[in-house]
Amino acid sequence: MRIGFDATILTRPLTVVGVYTARLVEALARTARFDEVFIFAHKPLFGLSDELPVNIVSKRSPNAHIFVQFILPRLLKEYDIDVLHGPNFYLPLISKTPSVVTVHDLSAQLFPEQHSHKHRLSQKLLRPSLKKADRIIAVSEATARDIEGFWSGVKNKVKIVYNGIDSDFKPASDDKISKIRKQYRLPEKFVLFVGTLEPRKNVARLVEAYSDARDNLDGAKLVIVGGKGWLFDEIFTKVEKLGISDEVLFTGYIPREDLPALYSAAEVFCYPSLYEGFGFPPLEAAACGTPVLTSNRSSIPEIMNDAALLVNPESIEEISRGLVRLFRDDGLRKDLIERGQERASMFNWKKTALKTLAIYKNLL
Repeated sequence: MRIGFDATILTRPLTVVGVYTARLVEALARTARFDEVFIFAHKPLFGLSDELPVNIVSKRSPNAHIFVQFILPRLLKEYDIDVLHGPNFYLPLISKTPSVVTVHDLSAQLFPEQHSHKHRLSQKLLRPSLKKADRIIAVSEATARDIEGFWSGVKNKVKIVYNGIDSDFKPASDDKISKIRKQYRLPEKFVLFVGTLEPRKNVARLVEAYSDARDNLDGAKLVIVGGKGWLFDEIFTKVEKLGISDEVLFTGYIPREDLPALYSAAEVFCYPSLYEGFGFPPLEAAACGTPVLTSNRSSIPEIMNDAALLVNPESIEEISRGLVRLFRDDGLRKDLIERGQERASMFNWKKTALKTLAIYKNLL
């Protein structure tokens, strides 16, 4: 096969979808040895190894949408591509090449008020892309149910393929943890959150739950890692209103390569998200040997199974009680650490690539 990828998501620093695209391309290039992988984009790429056995085709364009909709179809024909994979929700609508599209979540459809206007506009291509696609990859059963509930007539096209997690996510050495503590001026003990600061991640409730629980957390602070998304002002206002500014550290965005040591340094990882299509951070934290408290909503119970303490993310009291339990109950901590590492080991990019490759072959 000649497999084509819309790689426009890789023309900027890696997002979650960018990580998915890069890791899947890398795993396919190493696994599908008798097939050729072609990468199509309109600008230089981030996040891919220079040594990968892939063909990179670049054609300049004013933006990604013009490239995908008007330039990519010609390139697919020119390079005789057998199947195109759109890893970022949408496809070129005028292309005749057999196609697969990946849907990571339906947050823009389910919670439109929590997304920027620009993001909602880009998601308008999702419905016609699903109609156009020959196969649709959902990254969890929960996402598959959301897709099938939102758009009738696509059920028979939906296939579930779980994401992998990077092999770098494992317990860090003492030296690496010490370095990361100094670099980011981390407190001795802390509860950790990692994610974009936006309403869906439910950080304001986490702040309030931490405030309620902090007298029973052995002096642990709250460390919030992530760039500002949108509608984030409530988080900072909540910290000031509760008078806990000295106990909450906002680091901003932290490079992905620093995350394993950061997860490893935390006493507890807390991720009370209201909705996830897959949810990388709880699984990454578990892989690093950190006990996880997270949400009982959407895909998270499916992905984490019994490897995390699950709570109602809309209940500040439940989040607060869960934090205290994970500081006080050594047996529970030990159990979740063991279960978490075992669960995380089940998700790897080679497995993702093999299942994706089987979808291409079945389609053709």
